[in-house]
Amino acid sequence: MKALVVGATGKYASLVVPELKQRGATVRALVRDESKIEAARQQGADETARQPPKPG
Repeated sequence: MKALVVGATGKYASLVVPELKQRGATVRALVRDESKIEAARQQGADETARQPPKPG
């Protein structure tokens, strides 16, 4: 199974990432702030990406 977790370091999604990994999923984490990429990796994300900034 593959999963994309949007807002991976947020209050609830940060609980979902480790659970998905425990169930054997490949997890891609999308984070809003580039400084939180390492936190997503520590939670178990296999791949991380920064969400593009909002236009305007």
